[in-house]
Amino acid sequence: LNRNIRGLAYEPLCNLHSAMQETSAAESPFQDLMTDHLFQCSMKLATSCRYPSHYFDHMTIDSDEELEVERNDIRDVLRAISGGEVTYSGPPSKSSLQVLHYIVQACTKSILEDVDSAGLPHETAVHALTALAKPLNCLGEAFVRGELENPRLIEILDTTMKALSYVGEKLVKVLPTLRVAEVFPLSRIFDLGFASLCPALSSICQKGHFPTALGLCIQNAMHAAFLSLIHIPELVAESTLDHSPYDIRGAFRGPGGEDHVGILLFSRLANEGEALAKHVLSLGHANGNNLLQDLCKLHGDLKVIENERGAGIHYGKGVTPRTRRILLETISTFTKLAKSTPGLLQDGGTEADRMLRELFESAVMHLSRIPRPGNFDEKTLFEICEHTYDISAFDASLVSCLFSDSSEPIVLDCVSTMMEAGVYGYRNCMTCNGKDKEMVQWSRLRGALVNNIKASAHPGLLSRAIEALVLLTTAECEAIMLQCNSGPSSQSYIFNETIFPDDGLPTGAFVIVMADLLNNENLSQSIVQDYIRAASQCCTPVLQTFCHECPTYTLPSAVEPRAALCEAWFLTASVIAERMQSKAVGVSNDLALKLISESCCGAITLILFTPLQKDSAKQVHDKKGMNMDGPQTLAIVDFFEKVFLMDSAALHFVAQELQHRYQAQLDEHEHQQNDTALRGIAILVAILFRAASGCLPPWTIEGFPSIFAALYQGCGSSTDVFVQVVEAAMTIKLSPGAASGLTPPGSVLAGRFFEGMKEATQHTFLRNAAEISAKDTDEGWRRFKALLKQAAGGKKKASGFSQKPSPSSWDCDRL
Repeated sequence: LNRNIRGLAYEPLCNLHSAMQETSAAESPFQDLMTDHLFQCSMKLATSCRYPSHYFDHMTIDSDEELEVERNDIRDVLRAISGGEVTYSGPPSKSSLQVLHYIVQACTKSILEDVDSAGLPHETAVHALTALAKPLNCLGEAFVRGELENPRLIEILDTTMKALSYVGEKLVKVLPTLRVAEVFPLSRIFDLGFASLCPALSSICQKGHFPTALGLCIQNAMHAAFLSLIHIPELVAESTLDHSPYDIRGAFRGPGGEDHVGILLFSRLANEGEALAKHVLSLGHANGNNLLQDLCKLHGDLKVIENERGAGIHYGKGVTPRTRRILLETISTFTKLAKSTPGLLQDGGTEADRMLRELFESAVMHLSRIPRPGNFDEKTLFEICEHTYDISAFDASLVSCLFSDSSEPIVLDCVSTMMEAGVYGYRNCMTCNGKDKEMVQWSRLRGALVNNIKASAHPGLLSRAIEALVLLTTAECEAIMLQCNSGPSSQSYIFNETIFPDDGLPTGAFVIVMADLLNNENLSQSIVQDYIRAASQCCTPVLQTFCHECPTYTLPSAVEPRAALCEAWFLTASVIAERMQSKAVGVSNDLALKLISESCCGAITLILFTPLQKDSAKQVHDKKGMNMDGPQTLAIVDFFEKVFLMDSAALHFVAQELQHRYQAQLDEHEHQQNDTALRGIAILVAILFRAASGCLPPWTIEGFPSIFAALYQGCGSSTDVFVQVVEAAMTIKLSPGAASGLTPPGSVLAGRFFEGMKEATQHTFLRNAAEISAKDTDEGWRRFKALLKQAAGGKKKASGFSQKPSPSSWDCDRL
């Protein structure tokens, strides 16, 4: 049967299995017949997706996409019919367990008895067996809960381990001698499959039950992965993953993945659970040496190969720098565990700790010896970037030493080199024409510095690390301001598609560090205060930067640097506002309250930059500031919701600050003129009305149901107060000059649709608002959104805005 015909069987098999779970058929006389049918069909499909003969003799060309898709589909079918479609909340069903048992037995029989032309077990048998990782991991969970009374459950786990142990043993024997093409497919699926089974192994270790097969299985798997890291390059040729979903055939990675699967195996063993990691360390390495010392030596060998390949070349031999750093992180994790667990290793991990410190000190030494100050060329920036990335892979206890009060010249010189190189691009943004290669490496260095600062958190940042964060953020803001001051048509030498590509690191990376660190729920009050103090120091330059009146750049190659900076800031401000909800930051924290208030003003300014005019062409012409058609608007909408959910005292403070800033007037509500908090909240709500009227993209309003539900909660869940706020927002005006001329004097802040609204329409809107808030349901708030959309001019046709964007990513690991 061809591939298309086979594909027609996937859904019926899954449907049959689902029917067996949902009906009494599982207890009928046909149970064995249907179970056998599922097993036979699935195994036929599993053996049909083998790689063709000599497929891996051509490792530099792209993988067969249709074949890889078929293999993915078959894995999904095997998982589904063997009970992996859901996590077990109780003992596995009889039919699922029986199918799982049959497949494990069949795969094991093939592994032990059948061999390919190289004398190795067939890759398809290992592929089918490891596809069962999810149901096997569920068995591990059942084992921990004490539900393994059925001997078949233990037999399935034991059989799987024996089969994988045998495969690992075979690979260990042939990896140093066979051609890469001969051992490549089996070694890859084995490393990947064993890594995916680590949750089951962790469950077994957590229970304290160590079957004989477990230790030998882990030892053989580690030895096989160790040899694969030595003998099989991560990439035989340059990766095509940027345009091919499954990369070249010679990519020793998971389907569409980005790391050597051998290191994934070690990483999962180290991080899946403490019980498993301890058991792994107690086993050591199959050759009898200390596992940690072997891994340290392996890291050194891979670093040598990396240097031999040359700068920027990540294929041919060895592994990518990112994979090598995952190895470094894994060694650090194991070593930390060994040091904290007396008796786990004979030397207590001291030798591995010594070797790690030598590696760390070597990277620090290299950075300290780089001449400065001066112009950094491409080679120097690349070298600084790589060593900085390496340093960030070590444990926080080591990385934090860089930012301690140490006066050691080597440490001080190292940090000075990193910081001077980090601001180099920003401070030369107007004069670095023709230096794209240098600036590309500088842009990568930004990511290395982000990782470095985050890695130094132990759990809080030392004062020098906070100073570094503020320095880098301020330098970025200054560079963006210089660009804005040059006008929207000016040429940018760094804020362009070459230096800041779509898959690169956006601006705002140093700001988002503060959000990432604050998201740790286990921080002490003093550490939270330190982070808020750092954000407060960045507040003024960041807000001034993204609120600059310069329109979005017009050159096709230009990148708008304010957008991602703005997004990062409001995401950070949202985290701080959330802290105000949980009272992790007390409402008396003046810095936090001031930061939230200033951020509200920044959001208001951005929305007021877009005038509301009937003439759309004139509206575009008169618009100030950056284009809001991006993820920064998503962040602002989320920020407003978090503000309304703050502690009542904090919300009251912010409202008073807004009224003090904008001096809002309620002409028809003189009895409310003295209610400062009401007018302050009304300003925010009026701005939301204005945003819905066309100042922000139409997709913005999709977030309004949760915003107004939060507003109702912020009003003390009082319908009367909520309606008061909404009514005030519909008519409130800013005093002349309060918004720097962004709105006509005396005009209604909510916009022209509310300014011209008839009194009867207002009353109907307020009556509906009262009814909806009194019920306080999700459906009701969605209805409020629809009413608001209608009141704000209805559907915005031909608005010129794009579809709803995805949030930005500040992932720095693979730049």
